[in-house]
Amino acid sequence: MPKKAVERNAKLALEKGFTHKESKGRLRKYFDYLFLSHGRGANIRLYGNHVYIFTRDKLVTVIPIPNAYKATLKRAMEKRDLQQEKGVAGIEIQQADA
Repeated sequence: MPKKAVERNAKLALEKGFTHKESKGRLRKYFDYLFLSHGRGANIRLYGNHVYIFTRDKLVTVIPIPNAYKATLKRAMEKRDLQQEKGVAGIEIQQADA
């Protein structure tokens, strides 16, 4: 993968990636496993089909997401995005009424 693409994807992972806080069930256990294996200070994001591991804002490594978690991650991200869209739509409606 070209260096610019890696930098762009890392930035998107930090901004839009799926975080430990947003995870539940199997994904949370996978996050726990990643955190314990990569040590303190690890900022872990799931984005696309990869796990991005940062220390502060610096990319340390990128590893592929195991196939067992891809479908679960896709559903969880779709659910999160739908909730965010509803939240934004609710804010716009409230502002229009005011």
